[in-house]
Amino acid sequence: QCDHGLPEHDAALLPFGWLDALRAHARHEFWLDGKLKSGSTRRQHYASAERQTGRASQALHQAPRPPGADAAWRAFQELDATRRYSDMGGAQAIQHQDVEAWCRTMRFPLHPDEILAILALDHERRAFDAAQRGKQPDDEDDE
Repeated sequence: QCDHGLPEHDAALLPFGWLDALRAHARHEFWLDGKLKSGSTRRQHYASAERQTGRASQALHQAPRPPGADAAWRAFQELDATRRYSDMGGAQAIQHQDVEAWCRTMRFPLHPDEILAILALDHERRAFDAAQRGKQPDDEDDE
């Protein structure tokens, strides 16, 4: 038994709309982590405003992670943090074998729908990053 820090889960029971909600959460998280001209992130800016005013910022909490998404989100974050980049600076797509290696290393099985969710989150990340650079993501590396 490995203590991977994740609760036991039954991904086979994921509700309709779960992936759409997770993708919306991811887009919002990517936006919050975007840099402002001051050099801080939007997340830091809104958190500071919360501390100063004592009022919760809707911008920080508007797209919550859907229930049951903790394992897929954690796997995506860890894979995203260790991803490779091409010589041109673009992020390489997370591949099935990357997810398989994560599952083996963490000793944590993912349901096929969670694996597809990780790949969808990867596409969202690369699309967001490409939009920030002012161009469309290169889908050729998805194959």
